[in-house]
Order: sequence, then C-alpha cells, then structure tokens
Amino acid sequence: MPYSPVVTNFWKEYQIFVESLRPALGNDYVQLYYNGENKPEGSLSLYFRPWVAHEPWFGYQTNMGRAVLYITEKVQMDALESYLKANPDALGEEYCSEETGAETLELYISIPTIDIRTETFQYWKKTAELSYEKVVKLYKLANQVFPGLPFR
Repeated sequence: MPYSPVVTNFWKEYQIFVESLRPALGNDYVQLYYNGENKPEGSLSLYFRPWVAHEPWFGYQTNMGRAVLYITEKVQMDALESYLKANPDALGEEYCSEETGAETLELYISIPTIDIRTETFQYWKKTAELSYEKVVKLYKLANQVFPGLPFR
C-alpha cells in the first residue's frame, strides 16, 4: 500500500495530542506505540503500549469507531470476563466484547467512526480526543483486573 501523507499527518498530530496529556494524566497516561514513521493509506488503527508478548494492549480503530482492549491469553480473558460479570458497570458506560478469529478477545467502547484518509486531525479532533479518553478508561479497567502488569 502506498504511503499516505494525509494518514501519516493524522497519526503524527494524534501523537502530539496524546503526548501533551502526559503531565496531566500521570499514572493514567498510555503511551502510543508509534514512532512517527510514514503510514500507508490503510493504517486506520493505532496501538498503545504495552506491546509486550502475551500482555493486554490497547488500540484505536478509526474506521471501526472503537477504543479497544486486546487480550490473547485465555486465563486473562477468563479473568476479565469474570470481573465484568461481577462488576457490570465497571466502565461506567456501554461496552462490547467479542473473540476474533485470531484468538484475541476485544473489549471495546464504540465511538464515532472517522475517515482519516480524507480529513485532517483538526477536522476530527473532538472524536480523536474522545478516542483517547476511552483508551484511558480501558487502561484503568485493565489495571484493576490485572494489577501489576507492565502497562506503563
């Protein structure tokens, strides 16, 4: 897929926005897993640290309109499902979960979809801000369910 300046600029501006939140969020800050490289037009998802093998991680899917917590370990999937069953209002809002074909559980909060291939970060700024707010919410949940995991 060819490099897209529009998609790359969106993610670069999103990264600047997220990094600006670090001081205010402190321990609730979630770092992007992105080093500013050029992105192809199909790069519609971005991931957040930690990116540690077999540990939960987070993502923002622009075209699906989702802030996502990904889990690949069965014991962690069971722990999360058990926690949510015991605490159905743990996120304080509606959420969905589904297992993917890649043996991954995706717990997500829906947000408006956006098309980063056609408009700038500034055009989508309110939705982009909402996406990170939801990632932080998922991050806080993950820290409750999986205390001690290397999320920072």
